[in-house]
Amino acid sequence: MFWGDPVADFVSLALLGNVEDDADFLSGYATVAGPPRFDGSVRLRLALYRASLYLIMLVEAVPRG
Repeated sequence: MFWGDPVADFVSLALLGNVEDDADFLSGYATVAGPPRFDGSVRLRLALYRASLYLIMLVEAVPRG
């Protein structure tokens, strides 16, 4: 559903947090891929990816024990 969107990876890298608050990660990311921009579109996608991941974590808690 989100193949090729690097923003999707930001959610699992900052599980239960906000990647925008991780200065060390953002600095390292910028050296390889350039500084990420967090405009309205990116923040919306982050929120949707975060909701998706959290729902997966909630639903899979029971079958995985």
